[in-house]
Amino acid sequence: MTSLPAQAPALRVPSVHSHSRKAVDILQRAQRAAGGVERLTAIHDITRHMNMLESMTGSKASETVEVILPRTIRLTERSGEVEMIAFFDGIGGWIKSPWGADNLLPSWQRDAAQQELMRQLERLLLSDHDKQTTVEYVKSEEVSGRRADVLEIPSPTGGKLRLTTDSTSGDVLTLECPRIGPRGIVATVTDFYGDYRRTPNGLRVPFKIQGISDGRPYMQTVITEVEYNQGLRANVLSGQGALGIE
Repeated sequence: MTSLPAQAPALRVPSVHSHSRKAVDILQRAQRAAGGVERLTAIHDITRHMNMLESMTGSKASETVEVILPRTIRLTERSGEVEMIAFFDGIGGWIKSPWGADNLLPSWQRDAAQQELMRQLERLLLSDHDKQTTVEYVKSEEVSGRRADVLEIPSPTGGKLRLTTDSTSGDVLTLECPRIGPRGIVATVTDFYGDYRRTPNGLRVPFKIQGISDGRPYMQTVITEVEYNQGLRANVLSGQGALGIE
């Protein structure tokens, strides 16, 4: 398995033929709010640590998300003494838990991993630079008392993502996307973002996420640390030998 190039991808000029002009303007405002398109396009990898509280059950977990843009992700989740690790490289992957290891992810878990990659705001905000997708303006509405613009972006795994940004500041307010399960889409999840902070590399990102599923409270997430360009490599994240997966 080869690792991705260490350098950031070259900045591409958005194509107004595949995206509506208004959608591009809204995304560019959001890019400026996040720290600028140059900082976003310079991101090669992301490491995000978080604590999660499930709203319905009160169960707690911690999770580390390691991403190499645009196609590699590793998730490590710990709940009490239980640890689960999953890896996906854009084609296939594996999952390991106390109940065993599987070196062939089912198709729905591959779809879920692709969805998780696309949901990374650092990537999603650059959708106007992606010639393989289309970003459309949907409408303006009020979100938590703030005037907001709604954009729609197709998901590679089916359905569409809806990104809502503040019409004045450009801050991302919400992200709505289909939740994928063994039998396809099982719910619509909306994340509400808050507690924006500046990171050492100059990006401005949310540190709190309130998730709802089909309109009901689902997950409360607090980001404890986010790091960029730590030199992550796909052949290291795959870690198959160390995990005992053949």
